[in-house]
Amino acid sequence: MRKFVSVVIFFLSTCLMAEEYDILRILKRVDVEYGTKSVDDYGNIHNVDYILEPANIEDGTYKITVTRKDKDLYIIDGTKFYIETKYCYEYVYSEEVIIVVENYNGNTYGKIIFK
Repeated sequence: MRKFVSVVIFFLSTCLMAEEYDILRILKRVDVEYGTKSVDDYGNIHNVDYILEPANIEDGTYKITVTRKDKDLYIIDGTKFYIETKYCYEYVYSEEVIIVVENYNGNTYGKIIFK
């Protein structure tokens, strides 16, 4: 019983010091053929190396490492999966995080928790 209480106290103290943000979606990198172009909302043409398309990950809680790639965009290190967040300003490189994934109506949502 004492060990269980210690684990719960450790978990709660870790969570209290953590920063938590919403996950808008999980995306998967898809490489495209050389020479592929995109057009933005202003009609500007850009070269494209890859695209990010929605991906589904099974519901659950995962311990992973992430690196910030852009505003509200993190790559799951060592994979082709990206996490799009909302108002997340964590500048991290290979940071261990917890993600809680939930699927609803064909979309993947959840929380990303930075220690």
